[in-house]
Amino acid sequence: MQRKISLFFLAAILLSCRKDPAVVLDANLTNCPDKHTCDYSYFDHADFNNSQVIHGDSRVFRYSSVDSLICDATTQFDVKVSLSGNSFDITSAQIAAGQGVAAFDFICPCCDYAFVDYPFVSKPISGEIKGKRVNSTTWLLNARIIFGTSSSHPTDSIKVNQYFTLTKLP
Repeated sequence: MQRKISLFFLAAILLSCRKDPAVVLDANLTNCPDKHTCDYSYFDHADFNNSQVIHGDSRVFRYSSVDSLICDATTQFDVKVSLSGNSFDITSAQIAAGQGVAAFDFICPCCDYAFVDYPFVSKPISGEIKGKRVNSTTWLLNARIIFGTSSSHPTDSIKVNQYFTLTKLP
């Protein structure tokens, strides 16, 4: 009887120990928008401050898409994660709370906005960002960020499935 109880507890312990599920990514890559120049970079030992990547204690991924036809209007996001680990998953709740993500839907240095409540004045309200290390200098990221003036008023979104390459900070 004691042997059966011991086996039962051993089985219960083994079944209760499980790894976190692996991050599963979409391998179908997205293209850079037409007539835009895109950059998919990441920086080790970095951080971000407003729209600048600076030296720090994290890994920062940066996507930017620049439209040269509209005076270099830029769509951009930065994602900050720990230097340790070979994958990550940032949830919709974390994006909405601004945890580890800085995203700009539309930065236009020469656009003349006539209205204070212009729809481009938005913030990240939802989405998901997943990443997985491919090799020592490349990560695959799947990012979907939804922008809006509030959670009930989405205005735009960014979807990027792309390889990000290690870049050195100046």
